[in-house]
Amino acid sequence: MARRSRIGEESLVPVYHPAGFDVPLRTALQEMEAARWAAIRDLLDATGSDWGLRTSRSQVLAAAAARASHDIVGAWLDEEPDCTDAHVMRARVLVQRALDAHHRGQPRARALVEAARTSCYQAHVYAPADPVPLVAWLALGVTDVRFLYREFWLPRTDPMQPPETSDPMLPPGPWGLWSAIWERHPYNREAAHQLLRCASRPGTGAPPMVLARWVTSWADPGMGAALLMLPLYAAVETFRQYGESSPLLRRQWADYPVRRDVLKAADGADLRADPHVSVSDLNYLAHALFSAGEYTRAADVFEVLGCHFTRAPWAYNTLDPSQDALAAHEFLRVRSICLSPARTVRARDTAPPGPAPP
Repeated sequence: MARRSRIGEESLVPVYHPAGFDVPLRTALQEMEAARWAAIRDLLDATGSDWGLRTSRSQVLAAAAARASHDIVGAWLDEEPDCTDAHVMRARVLVQRALDAHHRGQPRARALVEAARTSCYQAHVYAPADPVPLVAWLALGVTDVRFLYREFWLPRTDPMQPPETSDPMLPPGPWGLWSAIWERHPYNREAAHQLLRCASRPGTGAPPMVLARWVTSWADPGMGAALLMLPLYAAVETFRQYGESSPLLRRQWADYPVRRDVLKAADGADLRADPHVSVSDLNYLAHALFSAGEYTRAADVFEVLGCHFTRAPWAYNTLDPSQDALAAHEFLRVRSICLSPARTVRARDTAPPGPAPP
């Protein structure tokens, strides 16, 4: 845990690692660098049916495997063709490759999406009780910009009710996949984020903040901490897109209704350095609490985070969001204010988040 800053104390160096607080995952990633697929198998086997941890671990492992110079999951399948976890990871990796190709505008993206959809279905057949193949499938929704796949563009239905129940407030979206995931693992963090990306992708007309608040309305006390973070992500995305042309957005976190979202997320937050807790969520929460003027509560989050840092949301408070060093500097600046014994006085004199106006 990070200590409170004192004069003469060694400066904290922000560190980003995709494993976050998950030490076993960090070890598996190191083994993957040496092309040892057994590390993936052993970690997923040890994770068992802890669906939240299985989802986050498989996502990080797949991102690393998809960008590796060797086909580590393919080698695993060659050795253990009937291994369920290997088929699930193959789907994960193919989805990640399809997403990478889509974001880069590569001509082969469409073919990769088709292959990934097929692999997700096959993994679902292998492991029907596992939400991960369905979460991976849902992640492909952001690529369907032409609305070609019905599973990402179903009519308005409420996933908490029978499919025939219509909800006129919901835009068409991936409600069938979302419902199937919810049945297997309610409050799945990645699924909620993928739903938000899919249902608010270009052409849908669905405001991300409206969808985020709709999803958080399902969060029962003590159960949906990760879902409560969604409006914080939506607020940062709004600022990223429109902050330069709408200077007042720099104060949105301190005003209703975003301030209400921030306090609700803080009240339900899981403030532990634990593999089940997202480092990204805690970075967004610390940023939002500071921006809302809740410096003491932000300090509590920074204490848990220690050196764990994510580029977003801090990068969007700088003049050049592409510079990781500027994002790290902003993280340290805000952390120093919040952890200082004189934080109330110092923060009061500090400009609200966002790059200084010209």
